[in-house]
Amino acid sequence: MQRPHSPSRLPLLVEAGFLLAALILLLPRLLLFAQTSASLLAWPWQFDYDEGINLNATIQLAGGHNIYRHNGPDGFLSAPYPPVFYLLNAPLTWLTGPQLTSGRVISLIATLAIAILLALVVRRITGAWTAGVLAGALWLSLSPVIVWSTLYKQDMPALALGLGGLAWALTHRDDKRLYVPAVLFALAFYTKQSAVSAAAATTLWFLLRDTRLGSRFVLIMLALVPLPFLLGNLVLAGGLWEHLVGNHALPWSLGQFSRYIGRLWGEHWALLIGGGIALAGMLVALFTRGQDAPLRTRLASPWGLAGLYALMGGASMLLQAGYEGANYNHLL
Repeated sequence: MQRPHSPSRLPLLVEAGFLLAALILLLPRLLLFAQTSASLLAWPWQFDYDEGINLNATIQLAGGHNIYRHNGPDGFLSAPYPPVFYLLNAPLTWLTGPQLTSGRVISLIATLAIAILLALVVRRITGAWTAGVLAGALWLSLSPVIVWSTLYKQDMPALALGLGGLAWALTHRDDKRLYVPAVLFALAFYTKQSAVSAAAATTLWFLLRDTRLGSRFVLIMLALVPLPFLLGNLVLAGGLWEHLVGNHALPWSLGQFSRYIGRLWGEHWALLIGGGIALAGMLVALFTRGQDAPLRTRLASPWGLAGLYALMGGASMLLQAGYEGANYNHLL
């Protein structure tokens, strides 16, 4: 009696070989990430000017001061971001005094968490663990990530919270997929007010999957994000709006946008081309495959969520790239 043939291991070996080759190519960048992170943790002074601004806001909040008070001729306090990051660092400030280490550790942990979340999301969408590992490694190898991974700043924690909400919505199928992501998206917003891409993409994805489900999610998000903001702004007599919105209303410049995109293209042209091809291919597949299924059903697939997140994140980056004072942390 002839024994059945076992499935070929060749595709798996090819995937593993490709991943190994990619990781070898990325190894110098990953080592640079580790070296830069260790150096910044050991550096006792500010590396980026926003670190000093954030540390001062944390110290003021830890001392019981209103960091969102109106600025005027008699005093000025810069607190340009929502309070979550300051609140996380305030208790450690009571114990250690003014220091940058705690916030840098939080940012580093968030950066590594993003790599893990990317791996899980890509694995869930593509079904290939090699693609997930490569996505996490690529994230840690990018220049903006290497520089901003260990700064006393809100960017990495906010991104990690947003991606965590998206990953949860993608992998869970009960009511927790509404409430847990909503809380994570709200925390992301109250860590950095521009961290809305993951929330917007997931909300639209929920609406495409199930209008009633999506509508419930919209109501939950309204209760957790704009309603507390409006109440807090009322209590603070407009202070939240002044610090988080009004002080960021800077002019948009085509010259700034061109310089910004030029620097992005100059360093990451290969990755941008590869990512653009992948995104275009994914969108073509969504619109052309499975013609027997409605387009809305196809967009409600995990691939649809990936496409929505890519589009929302890209649009957010392009929108912010032209504002005077924009820095390359917006590339994250």
